[in-house]
Amino acid sequence: MLHIAVTDDDLVRELEQLVAEIDACTAEHVNGVPDKLVAELERRWTDLAQRWIALARTGVPVSFEVLGGQHARWETHGESEVEHEIYWARLRVVNHWYKTKRPPALPDRRFAIGEASSWIAHLHSTLRYETALLCRTTDCDCEAATLVLRHPTAELVELGPHFDGYYSGDKLECPTCKALWFRGTIEDDRGGWFYERLRE
Repeated sequence: MLHIAVTDDDLVRELEQLVAEIDACTAEHVNGVPDKLVAELERRWTDLAQRWIALARTGVPVSFEVLGGQHARWETHGESEVEHEIYWARLRVVNHWYKTKRPPALPDRRFAIGEASSWIAHLHSTLRYETALLCRTTDCDCEAATLVLRHPTAELVELGPHFDGYYSGDKLECPTCKALWFRGTIEDDRGGWFYERLRE
């Protein structure tokens, strides 16, 4: 059986079709899109994203600008009060932002464009990261991680406490390329860490 490889143009066309469906269902369901419908759109999006990432890893140029442009358009979409409420109600459950013993029930409706905007932003970042990895000159991913503002995969070595002007944290060093990183504490009720590259 003849295998025909997917191209970047193929994936752009799939993206455009999926975006049109997300726009249409959001316009049709003004009080939130049924969960089942958004779950199916999310499944198709995940499949599209996985194939696009696989293509980027082969070294084929991919269309960052299409993803970035679409994300910018969705970011300007005005949300209704109902869309805002169901979007954050879902995030509170999914991200465990609650203090009760049992999680609240997930809303049966979802803000499709709000969620899809985060899907496309994540894919845009991942494709840039994967493309940058192909150009790296070291065995670590520090440069690629810096490009997309993510934590490098290397086991960073702690050098001591550090203050970046706003946050207190730790200065870290990549054992491979000697890049310096700052690890700070997220100051909210959930805590956690964030990382940023230090230029010294």
